[in-house]
Amino acid sequence: KIPDVRRTAVWPLSQSPFAIHVARAGKQTLLSLEDVKSEGAASGNKDLKSGKVISAPSSSSSSSSSSSLFELQVKLGRFGISLVDENSSSSRELLYILLDMARLEFLRDKEKDAEHLAFSLSEVQVACQLPGRIDGEKVTDVVDASRILHHADKPAIVLANLAEGKPCVTLQMIREATSSQDLLVSFANLQLDSLDFTLDEGWLHPVQKWINDAFGSAGLDVFGCTAEELLELSRRAVTDGYVSPPLRPVVQAEEVKISELNLTVWCSMGLRFLDFLPNYVRSAVKVLSFSDRFTLNGAHIHLPEKELDPHRGPLAEYAMAIGRFYTSSLLSHVASLLGKSSLLNLPRAPLKIGGAAVALVGDAFSSATDGAVSLINNLTMDAEYVERRKNRQGQRKIENAKQGFAAAGSTLAEGVGGMFDVFTKPIEGAKEGGLFGFTKGLATGIVGSVVKPVTAMGTAMGEVGTGLASTGNTINDDVASRRRRGRYRYRQPRLLFGDLGVARRYSALEASLLQQLGADNMKGICAVLALEAPGLPHRAVLLLFMDHLAVSVADLSTDGNSSKSSALYKDQLASLFEPLPSPAGVRDKHQKSVPMRGIGYSKIKKDSIKVGSDLFFADTSGKSYLVPLGQAALSPKAQEALLQGMQLGAAQGHLSARHLAALRNAQEASELESKPHAPTASEDKDDANLRVSQVHGSARKKLLEVWEIESWQAFSRKYDTPNFLTDGDLRWRWVDDKGHRHPQMDADLKMHEASACTKPPCQLGGLFKPVGPWKVETSSATDKDGWTYGMNWSQPTWSVSSGFSDVLRKRRWSRPFS
Repeated sequence: KIPDVRRTAVWPLSQSPFAIHVARAGKQTLLSLEDVKSEGAASGNKDLKSGKVISAPSSSSSSSSSSSLFELQVKLGRFGISLVDENSSSSRELLYILLDMARLEFLRDKEKDAEHLAFSLSEVQVACQLPGRIDGEKVTDVVDASRILHHADKPAIVLANLAEGKPCVTLQMIREATSSQDLLVSFANLQLDSLDFTLDEGWLHPVQKWINDAFGSAGLDVFGCTAEELLELSRRAVTDGYVSPPLRPVVQAEEVKISELNLTVWCSMGLRFLDFLPNYVRSAVKVLSFSDRFTLNGAHIHLPEKELDPHRGPLAEYAMAIGRFYTSSLLSHVASLLGKSSLLNLPRAPLKIGGAAVALVGDAFSSATDGAVSLINNLTMDAEYVERRKNRQGQRKIENAKQGFAAAGSTLAEGVGGMFDVFTKPIEGAKEGGLFGFTKGLATGIVGSVVKPVTAMGTAMGEVGTGLASTGNTINDDVASRRRRGRYRYRQPRLLFGDLGVARRYSALEASLLQQLGADNMKGICAVLALEAPGLPHRAVLLLFMDHLAVSVADLSTDGNSSKSSALYKDQLASLFEPLPSPAGVRDKHQKSVPMRGIGYSKIKKDSIKVGSDLFFADTSGKSYLVPLGQAALSPKAQEALLQGMQLGAAQGHLSARHLAALRNAQEASELESKPHAPTASEDKDDANLRVSQVHGSARKKLLEVWEIESWQAFSRKYDTPNFLTDGDLRWRWVDDKGHRHPQMDADLKMHEASACTKPPCQLGGLFKPVGPWKVETSSATDKDGWTYGMNWSQPTWSVSSGFSDVLRKRRWSRPFS
C-alpha cells in the first residue's frame, strides 16, 4: 500500500535495483517502476515510509542539477488601466489605476517538486478622472482659517499607498506538489504597505452604475440561468447530458503570515445614499453632524499582524475564515471611527471655532508686529543687520506654535548679542577706517545697543503670533491629511474622441487641452494637430470638430502661468480667427486657458482649400486664412486625407467619418514609423512638462534625504554628535526632517554605531536600489560643507555661520534610488 504523498517521491525496493516512482502529471497521478542505477531516480527524493530524503549519488553532475530548475522573471516598470464609461450621455473616463514597478519571480525545482513564487508591487495609485477632482499641486499645504469649518475639496487620488521605501504588496509563497489535486502551500508571507482611502459618492456611484451596466443589475454575480434556458431544461430528464461536477479543490496551508495593515479613511456620503440605515438613525446623524452628510476625517484603522492556523479544506471556507477575522478587527475600531466622524461635529464645533479665532487673531497680531519691526530696523544704521533680517524674514516658515517659540528664542538671543554693539562696532570701525571709522562705529553701536533688543522683542512676539496662528489653522489637520492633500495624479484624464467617446493612445498634449478647456468645450473633438515642436511649455494646436475647426494653446508648463502663450498663436492665429462661444458657459475656477478661436466649415470656400506645409483657405467673405503645418509632421497620406475632408466639409457643412478615419490612420502609421519601439525624446518632454518632478510622486526614482546633526561640545570646543539625554533622537546623529531617528535606518543598528558612521546608514527597502552615491547638499544658504547653524531643532530658519547662541548645526545628505 502506497499512502498519499505530498511530493513526487521514490520508494526503493529492497534487494532490487528498481524503485517505485510516484509523480503528478497534470490531473493524473503516475505510478512507474524505474531503474535507480541508470536513471538516478532516487536522487533528492523522499522515502514514502520513513519520510526521509534519499541522498543524491555523489556522481550526479551539476548539469543535471541545473536542468532540474526552471526560473521565470517578469519585470514591468509601469502600467495602468483606464476605466471608461461609454453608456452615459457622453463617454468619460472614470478611474485610472496606476501600478508601478511590478516584479514576478517563479522558480520550479523538479528535484524537490516545489514551486517558489515571489511578487512585488512598489506603488498603487487609483485616481478619479471625473471633473471637479483636485490634484495635490492645486491645494496649499496650510489650511486657511476661513476653511476650518468647511472641507469641500475632493482629491483626485482615492486610493494610494505611502510609497516611502516599502512596496505596496510583497508576496512570497512556496507550493509543493502532491499526488492528488490538492493545493499544498507550505509557506506564504504577505506584506502590505499603509494605505490612504477616500470614499465619496462622486466616484463610487458612477463606478457602481458602470458595473451594473456591464454585468447587469446583479452586478458581478453573473451566475444563474435565463427563463429560456430553464424552459429548455424542463422538456428533458434531469439525467440527460448530466456530467458529475469535479471535486472542489482543497487547499492545505501550513505556515501563512499576513503583515499588519494601517488604513486611513476619509468618507463623505450623503445620508440619502445610506438607505440601509433606519430613518431614526439617519435623523440622529443629521442632527449631530450639522448636515445631511456622514463624514470620516482621517479615521485610522489598524489591522494587526496575523499568523494563520494550519488549514486543510475548501478554498472558499479558508477565505471566509480570514474574512471573519478581519471583520472582527474592523468592528473593534468602531469607537475610533466615530471619533473621526461627523457625529462629533456638535461637541467639536467650539474647538473648531476657537481654532479659527486663534488663527485670525494670530495672523493679525503677526502682521502688525512685522510692520512695526521693519520700520524700527532701519533706525539701526547697520546695513548688514537690516539685510540679514530681511533674508531671514523671507526664509521664515513657521508651521506650529513650537516652531514659533523656538524662532522667538533665537531672535531674542540675537537681540541680547546686539546689546554689545556699543563695544564691538567701534572696534570694527577702527580696524576698517581709523578714527573716522571708530566714530562711526561708536554711533552705530550706541543706536544698535538700544534698537536691536527692541526689534528683537517685537520680532519674537510676531513669531509667536505666527506659530499660534499656524496651530489654530491646523487644529483639525494632521500628517495624514497633509499627505493626502499633497498627492497628485501621475496622469491627467484622457481625451475621448467623437460623439461616441473613442479611446485612443494617451497623449499628454490632449490631456492638457481637456483640463484647460473642459469636457463640454471638447465634446465631439475628432482630431488634434500640434502646430509647434514638442517640448515647448506652450504649444499652438489645431482642433478638428465635426462642424468646425478651432485653434488654441495647450499649456504644458509646471508653473501654472497662464499669462504666457504660444508665439505662433499670438502673432498669427489669434488675429485670423474669431472667438468661439463656450458651450460650457462658465469654466471651473481652476481652469485658466486661452479661449478657442475658429470657423465653421460652412463658411469656407471649397475651391480655396490647399494643404501642404501650410493649411490655406478663404471664407465666403473673401478673408484668407493661413495655418502653418510644418511642425505638425503630417505624412503625404495624412495631408491628402485632411484636404479631402476639408473640401467635403466645406461642401456639406461637416466632416465625414471616412476621411477622419483616414487622417487618424495616417497619423498613427507615421508615428509608428518614426518611433517603432519607444516614445521619442520630444514626447518625453511633453510628459515631463505636464508632470511635477519624478522625485515627488513616481516610484521609478526617489531621492532619500537624511539630516546629519551635531551640537557644540563645551569641553572639546568643537561640534560633535549630541550626547545629552535631553537631545532625544538627535543622539542618533542621522534623523529625518522632524528630528526623529531616521525611519530608513537599519533597525538592528545601535546608537553608538550609528553616531560613528561618516555617511548616512540608511537604505530604501523593497525594490529600490541605489543609483548614485551619497552627496551633501550645498547652496547659498549653507557654508561650504553644507552646514547651517541654529539654537533649536524646531526653529524655522538657520544661519550660514555660527552665531552667539547657535549650539546646533545640521546638513542634508541625499542619495537617488531607483
